[in-house]
Amino acid sequence: MNEPDANATILTDIYAFNKQAGFLDGTPMDPFKELAYVLEESMEGFENAYVTKDEHGEYFKPGDKEYPTARQLGLSLANSIREAMSAKGFDMPSEVEEFDKSIDSVWFHIGKLLKMGLTTEQIDEGFNAVAKANLSKLSAGKDSLGKQLKPEGWVGPEEALQAILDRRKPLQPTLQEDS
Repeated sequence: MNEPDANATILTDIYAFNKQAGFLDGTPMDPFKELAYVLEESMEGFENAYVTKDEHGEYFKPGDKEYPTARQLGLSLANSIREAMSAKGFDMPSEVEEFDKSIDSVWFHIGKLLKMGLTTEQIDEGFNAVAKANLSKLSAGKDSLGKQLKPEGWVGPEEALQAILDRRKPLQPTLQEDS
């Protein structure tokens, strides 16, 4: 694995990951495919709401039977939106609109991290932990849906992220519980 250059910015690491993963191969950007990636990341863990019980009353578990993954749900929703826009004759968002939406999304997510009680330095440290983990995936290839796979023995950023969370000093509760 290549360690991030101490002088590199997080954007340099993100560019390197996308380039090495083959996502910058000259194929035009598909706003619906990009939406599916964002939806997937947002829905990870929530896809369990769609897991159902089998004839014996047991929940389907990954590997037991086909069940929807966050990636499949994201692709399905994005494709439904594409079909609805096409059927109604709506124009696709312009490149300027896509640029604006993408930057706005980053702003929203940084705000979410700030609401979690993290400092800007802790957020930067979290970006670096995720960059290190993502860059270490590059040798594993992709699945049939285009998701970057994890190589054997891959270690995710969770431990580093938990350490960052443990050092924060939240002023108020940071995760709203269901009532």
